[in-house]
Amino acid sequence: MVRGVYYLVIELVQDLIVNVGRLGSLNLTKGTYVYVGSGKGSGGIYKRVLRHYSKSKKVFWHIDYLTVSNYVKVVNAVVVAENTLNESSLTMLVGIDECFKPVAEGFGCSDVRNDRTHLFKYICHHDVIDYLIRKLINFGVNPSLISLISD
Repeated sequence: MVRGVYYLVIELVQDLIVNVGRLGSLNLTKGTYVYVGSGKGSGGIYKRVLRHYSKSKKVFWHIDYLTVSNYVKVVNAVVVAENTLNESSLTMLVGIDECFKPVAEGFGCSDVRNDRTHLFKYICHHDVIDYLIRKLINFGVNPSLISLISD
């Protein structure tokens, strides 16, 4: 089983108000979002990423509140497998970039004390997938891409 970290790219096809457990109600505007996650548990990274593509699942993680919505499309996952990188490293890479706007303090990072959020809105105009892949390559890692059609 392969473990690692990933960027999940999702598209909100319209504005969305969603209740995210203890975080409360979030007002998200239409557009492209990037979520930072990890698959280091017993199922590994690929099982974790594949879970995001399903609309029919028990809502458990913060990101599940978004991915079960009919207004949210999971576009791709940029994966860094079998590496020493952690979620905080991936968060830092997008967190210091002007193309990514932090969204929802505490989202997806309740187990990572130093991170403010793991959800970012992509606000630039070039292709987000290419942009993330270039960032990771420049950081010295070799990412891969997982693309499926969500149900």
